[in-house]
Amino acid sequence: MQKEGGTSSLRKAIGVLKCFSEDRRELSMTEMAQMLRLPLGTASRILNALAEENLLVRDERTRLYQLGVECLRMGKIAKLSGSLRTCALPFMKNLRNRFNETVNMYVREGHMRVCYAQCETASPLKRSIPLGARFPLGAGAAGRCLLAWAPKEFVLEVIAELRPFTENTVMDKEKIWALLERTKRERYSLSFAEREKGVAAVAVPLFDAQDSVCASLSIAGPDIRFMKETVEEMIVALKETSVKLSAILSGGRGQKMGYEADTPAKSAFEAEKIKTAGKM
Repeated sequence: MQKEGGTSSLRKAIGVLKCFSEDRRELSMTEMAQMLRLPLGTASRILNALAEENLLVRDERTRLYQLGVECLRMGKIAKLSGSLRTCALPFMKNLRNRFNETVNMYVREGHMRVCYAQCETASPLKRSIPLGARFPLGAGAAGRCLLAWAPKEFVLEVIAELRPFTENTVMDKEKIWALLERTKRERYSLSFAEREKGVAAVAVPLFDAQDSVCASLSIAGPDIRFMKETVEEMIVALKETSVKLSAILSGGRGQKMGYEADTPAKSAFEAEKIKTAGKM
């Protein structure tokens, strides 16, 4: 790797490691060289160096390479060190600063969503919750984003446990399914006073390398500030953030999996929520 020189060599080595995925667990030197458009001599030197550091391992029989034990060790460290929160916080701060509303990240834990990270607004009139706070998955935009991609049996269990929090809590099973399908299709969700009176939220899902929802990101605050134009801007900003953050969490494969940050659809659901809230 030294012969390749500094930063250039490092980028090529990182490129080699990123060639691997769930669908490409074993690769030959020729395949990686073609993927990265590297000369075979350069590819050979990089692969040998990575193998010496146990970042790659080569099957002597098939001559195919796999990720080595050092990748496994570093992956475990990243998981334990809260890499999800670390990756998300800069994006969350940008959203908080742009809209001056509290931004929360939730993860799924059983039938509940747990507040995993938060960037609180400086506004004296705000909606904030303590880190670690737990709420049912079935109520609210953030919960819907975590629930929409879950197995049907799991969703049915969550629906069976749901209780009304306010007069706006959606309890009808058909309506719940319709909202979950719309969330999957449009990649965002809105809620107005579903879990707490006077509180509105806009949320998006975040995806990991397995194309699974690993968290949801929401902007929440007093519904009097969630005017139509503001909400539309929030939807666009959140969906753009979902694209960028999912790409990082999925190792750069988010765009290929169809995370488009398109403009918000003027859906019947949105119109219904606007009417229900009476604020937009």
